Amino acid sequence: MRVPLYCSNEDLSVLVPILDAWPCMSPYEIASIVFHAIVDPISMFFNGLLIYIIIRHSPSEMKEYRILLTSGSLAEFLSAFISFSSIIKEFPTDGAYMFVHYGICKFASSQTCYTSFVLQLNLWAHITLNLLLCFAYRYHSIQRNLSKLVVCGLLLLILAPSTFNFFVGAFSNDDQKAVEEYFIKRYNHYIGPGIVSGSNDL
Repeated sequence: MRVPLYCSNEDLSVLVPILDAWPCMSPYEIASIVFHAIVDPISMFFNGLLIYIIIRHSPSEMKEYRILLTSGSLAEFLSAFISFSSIIKEFPTDGAYMFVHYGICKFASSQTCYTSFVLQLNLWAHITLNLLLCFAYRYHSIQRNLSKLVVCGLLLLILAPSTFNFFVGAFSNDDQKAVEEYFIKRYNHYIGPGIVSGSNDL
């Protein structure tokens, strides 16, 4: 027997099954969840396949360049996994930012969802910088090849800013109850099967 669903925020601690909550969700939220449920696993599959091909079937002459390719593909795989496990809707406000997570990370905690989101932001930065490094390597390799040690050093160098930013931002999430109270007061929005994270004081 199904219990009738009422679209209210009276008890945010109850995780309503997402299919039961669809009548209370906006078309944007439904479309976003469906999109992530389809596209993210496809991205994970192809990036996983690409990592396998790079590691197992790349010629030995490409061993230095293979490090950069693996780094980029792994970052994209992790980004797709986080996107799938989080499925975020953002609510920016004056002096605050709120996120509602509809993915499986909600079964862990609000902090887990928020930390994974911050990690995803830094993965995007790493993917962009890694792509730039790939182009620079290909341009430089026309003249002469770089050693594996130099390539790894350059990779660590471009990883440093985003890694530092991750540790700074990963723990800026406010207490979940405080964020929920501010969220309801500001938006009066149905959270349903999601979990809230963010900060109400920038």
